[in-house]
Amino acid sequence: MTDIKASNRIYITYKARMAAESKLRLYSRVANLLVVWFSFCMIVASIGLASDSITIEQNEIFFASASVAIFASSVFLASGVLEKRANEFRSCYLELQKIWNSSVNENEKMRRYGDVLESYPNHSSRDDADVIFDTHYRGGLV
Repeated sequence: MTDIKASNRIYITYKARMAAESKLRLYSRVANLLVVWFSFCMIVASIGLASDSITIEQNEIFFASASVAIFASSVFLASGVLEKRANEFRSCYLELQKIWNSSVNENEKMRRYGDVLESYPNHSSRDDADVIFDTHYRGGLV
């Protein structure tokens, strides 16, 4: 059986933070595309209703609810919550990579690791599971 160092947690954590950052950036792009697509559909439907080429029963309710959905989505995306969190994960994993690659002893690495974790938000346990599975599948550290 291989001897597993405590500092391998640093590797798993920084890889999990990388995966979390990537997912958040993807979610942000998809959400932006959906808002643009939904806005485009609203414009087309508005033009169609104005020209009487299509009819939608209770169109006022449809457009009111669709406008609220677009507004809420736009406000959420404009606040940059997903991008801000992705940037925090990036900063964290860059610091963790420096610790992982440093030549200090195990105890000092683990102390620095603990300090870094206190400074940043946590990723999901799913990110850890993905990294552990992927690393094990490739015959890596875990």
